[in-house]
Amino acid sequence: MVRKSFAGQCPGWAFFVVPPLLTALVLGILYAVGGLYPFGGKTLAWCDMNQQVIPLMMQLKDAFRSNGTLLFSSAAGGMNFWGVLFFFLASPFSLLCLLVEKKDFPFLMNVLVMLKLSLCALTAAFYFRKRVPALGTLAVPLSTAYALCGYGLMYYQNLVWLDMMALFPLLMLSLWMLAEQEKVLPYALVMAAAVAINYYIGYMAVLFVLLFMGTVLAFSPKEGRRRMALRFVIGSGAAAALSAAIWLPSFIQYLSSGRGGDIVKGLRNSSLFGQFYTNLPLFLATGMVIPVLAMLLQRRCRQGQSRPQAVRVHLALFGMLVLPFVLEPVNKMWHTGSYMAFSVRYGFMAIFVGLSLAGELLSDVRPKERPDRGIAWAFVGLAAALVCFGFIYYQKYAAALSCYVRTLWGNQRSFRGILLFAGVAMVCYELLLMARRRGKLSRALFSALTTLVVLAEGLFYGQVYIVSAKDKLNVADWQKAVGLAGQLPEGEFYRVKSDRKRFDVNLIAGMGYPTFAHYTSLTPADTLETMKRLGYSGYWMELGAHGGTAFSDALLAVRYQIVPDGKTEAPLFQNGRYAIEELPGALPLGIATDAELPAALPDGSRIPLQQWLFRKLLETDGSIFTQYQPRQAGCLYQYADGRHQLAKDPGQQDHFLLWEIPVEGVQTLYFDCFDKATNALKEPVNDSFQIAVNGQEIAGSYPTQALNGLLELGTFEDETVVVTAKLVKPVHCRSLGVWGLDREKLSSSLQTLQGVTLTQKGNGFTGVFENTDSKAYCLLTLPWDDGYRVTVNGKAVVPQRCLGAFFTIPLDAGENRIQIVLMPKGLPAGLVLSIAGALALALWGWKGFALPKRRFWGGIALWASWGAAGAAVLAVYLLPLGLCLFG
Repeated sequence: MVRKSFAGQCPGWAFFVVPPLLTALVLGILYAVGGLYPFGGKTLAWCDMNQQVIPLMMQLKDAFRSNGTLLFSSAAGGMNFWGVLFFFLASPFSLLCLLVEKKDFPFLMNVLVMLKLSLCALTAAFYFRKRVPALGTLAVPLSTAYALCGYGLMYYQNLVWLDMMALFPLLMLSLWMLAEQEKVLPYALVMAAAVAINYYIGYMAVLFVLLFMGTVLAFSPKEGRRRMALRFVIGSGAAAALSAAIWLPSFIQYLSSGRGGDIVKGLRNSSLFGQFYTNLPLFLATGMVIPVLAMLLQRRCRQGQSRPQAVRVHLALFGMLVLPFVLEPVNKMWHTGSYMAFSVRYGFMAIFVGLSLAGELLSDVRPKERPDRGIAWAFVGLAAALVCFGFIYYQKYAAALSCYVRTLWGNQRSFRGILLFAGVAMVCYELLLMARRRGKLSRALFSALTTLVVLAEGLFYGQVYIVSAKDKLNVADWQKAVGLAGQLPEGEFYRVKSDRKRFDVNLIAGMGYPTFAHYTSLTPADTLETMKRLGYSGYWMELGAHGGTAFSDALLAVRYQIVPDGKTEAPLFQNGRYAIEELPGALPLGIATDAELPAALPDGSRIPLQQWLFRKLLETDGSIFTQYQPRQAGCLYQYADGRHQLAKDPGQQDHFLLWEIPVEGVQTLYFDCFDKATNALKEPVNDSFQIAVNGQEIAGSYPTQALNGLLELGTFEDETVVVTAKLVKPVHCRSLGVWGLDREKLSSSLQTLQGVTLTQKGNGFTGVFENTDSKAYCLLTLPWDDGYRVTVNGKAVVPQRCLGAFFTIPLDAGENRIQIVLMPKGLPAGLVLSIAGALALALWGWKGFALPKRRFWGGIALWASWGAAGAAVLAVYLLPLGLCLFG
């Protein structure tokens, strides 16, 4: 049951006001020290916050315009936005973007981080006041420590994770209320909210809930287990139903993304131990937990005291949550089988359970108080010295300590530096605890002094993880890019690309322009593969808008291109840093054709694949591409089984391929080195060549992570062009060489194609096409999605998938009124479940139905709860370890 209250020497409202204010104070000091907004023109945004959060929030702002929608995004060529919304943006705080200009979004991030971490302090304070009121004033340092923990300071770039961090104390409180007070509704509502805010971390919350209930049931008296399990099953079912409109369509969308992989293979190849240098600092930043647990648990054992149920539950959970920090196979399964960075995304759970356990233990420390002012002032001086030490230590060793901000990983040097400060802080906590146990400090004074040490920790780690990121984003340059927004006409659908990766790929869609560029965990796998095979750049889950050829650009309705200012002779807009130019020959979104296009692209290298596509669409044997043959110097070349193999001749000093190309007419030349489409971070062919044209370097390294599409060498007319590809390392690939695209043939050929003009409206497209040539199909260069519904002249038609990622629809002779609507698959069924769940919960709250009294139903619920908890332990802990050790 809830512990008896001991209010301490603090008014009730202070427990909820002081921790958030202290959190905001620490962040304000850090912002001032680093020159971050509002104390300067810098932002704490970096990594995923630049790449995903800010541009996606810009799209969210656009979604609330008159023609906007939350169901469809014109990024990635056109995609379901529902899953993206509830992966990154489903926070009430996100709506603040409606009050801020896009150019100021980097500064908005500073405000949102402060608000969300302050909210974490508030919800933690609420938990401690409700769950352990006997803590009194000690709730203040515990709540503040949670808000300023390593998770919030290290992982704030994924902004919505802070919402999950803030919600977690309420989830734990609701679970205790369910177990001890038989209250189902709070758990159902909070669990549903957790899934709704971020269903990815929501998966981890589900794991935690299963472990929690399994542990509570194990330590509960037998006579109460059936009713507790039945309440848990009912509450979990209600939460699942209530949130079904979010998790069901999002899960379906996740299955079609490029994120998947062979989990079993990954676990078999996994190391046994995890990323100590990265994982442990996240926990060490909350230095209070370890000394409290070590000292007080040792005291209990020495005195032979039995541990209350709450302490035993906390200890078991704490062990299960800390174990993945150390064991990598278990850690991977907490991340659904794999992760690329941010290696303990559930870390706030371990930290809060540790703090909650510390709270349970501290609430029992009630010595006979004999306060000593001298000792109190000594601790004030010690806390001040710790603050000064933190600032001086960071200034001297900033480069080593901030390794994580540069690389997303810690190293041995950074770990040793953080361990030193953590050790000093832990000594301070231990000394304070010893003084408190001996009665030398009153509860209120002990709370105040402990809070000072917490603030000192927050100031130090805030410098390491926030202040050190102040120059990661060049705000002035970023604002120049965002200044390109609103400069192009609206109406007919078109797409925008960039000549190279000039900024984060999501920013084009953030400007409000349709594009194939996109980077989230929900980038469709088929779109990624198809676009890479057509010659566009991409890696991992990032699809760039750069690469391709003039032909593929025209085919994909790419009408405008962003280039550096000064690179184009006819800019539509320029701002001193960037310019926008119009590309000739862009076709509409639809193309009328009689060609029967296959469901998948045929095998072959990239430009021959475009040659095949040209012939198929235009129903011709003609060619627009010419391949040129090189001569090699100092290279050993072999072509076998469709693969090029190139190595350095050890007897030669120079190693290169050379093309002397007699260009006739107007041609655009392209160089390619490509093997196969994967979602790897780095391909084996990367960094194989240095490319120069007529003695001028075009690419110092090619291919690279940022530039692995077709490399445009330039457009030339009636001249001899010399292309040099210096071999940097041996290379094995499927596509290698230089091709020329005849621009005059391309232009005349494109004019023979019939375009089908469509206009985007909300989550769909409409258009009218006069089919004078009685073409059989309309090829839509929209990425395929099972949720598309198409009508032609009011009659539903079945779209047919083609070319890997696109689809065709049948056309009638004469006029065709086309309407295309995207409804995320699973959303209608999810809405029905959510409405039913909401009605059931409302009826429960109104009528207050009693639980079934028969032991039969309680027994089924108990076995279901045991089974679910056991399955979680088996799938997340035991099987991964078994596969790693014996697989």
